[in-house]
Amino acid sequence: MDNFKKKILLVEDDPFIADIIQIHILKNESDLYETIWLTSGTEAKKYLEKLASASSASAIDNDDASSLAICILDIMLPGVFGLDICRFMRESEQLKHIPILMLTALATPEHIIAGLEAGADDYVTKPFDIHVLLARVRALLRRSKFLSNLENDKNTSSTINFSAIKIDLEQRRIWKSGEELYLTPSEFKLLTELIRSHGKVLTRTDLIKNIQGEEIFVTERTIDTHMVALRKKLQDMAIHLETVRGIGYRMTE
Repeated sequence: MDNFKKKILLVEDDPFIADIIQIHILKNESDLYETIWLTSGTEAKKYLEKLASASSASAIDNDDASSLAICILDIMLPGVFGLDICRFMRESEQLKHIPILMLTALATPEHIIAGLEAGADDYVTKPFDIHVLLARVRALLRRSKFLSNLENDKNTSSTINFSAIKIDLEQRRIWKSGEELYLTPSEFKLLTELIRSHGKVLTRTDLIKNIQGEEIFVTERTIDTHMVALRKKLQDMAIHLETVRGIGYRMTE
């Protein structure tokens, strides 16, 4: 086993689904990643607790939190529920930045919202197309490579860049392809938060909280109205602003 490979944690109690995922990941990503397959929530919780508590010295053995690139997580698991595992990771200082993709048969908007609000970065429902799943996994793996840098940028930089968009946080100004855009305070906050989330789906509840400080009554309809206005102002860049039906919005690459 290559000690320098990153790990993909797969928590799935269905052997058939787990085999399909592992075969395709190994076929396409075997030079960079290895899969760790666990079949119960109890096993996953113990494994993650071990990673979170591992000493920095154990990094030599590729067996600490930094070795984990992504977690593919079912919800209906034996032992510990998948949502509880997701919350545990988000509350752990060592694990909170690891991308989580929920893969589950629970497909209603209420279930999807619950998964995203528990901390999942993406949510794929069963049955699924393996190529779509792998595309989602690759997108999150790309994201995991620079999450720490993104977090540092939030704390130390007053400028955010996304494709042709540049945002100056101190001056509260924004440019697209060098031309200044004039956004309302709410539009500015929403666009900034979506870009900072870099592909993560933000529910309407998340976005409402983002602009709640203003002296206005914010509803889900208010958020949708702001998004329509943002799309008009972004013009050709509006293609990056994706609606996740019944859930919320995200900015895609």
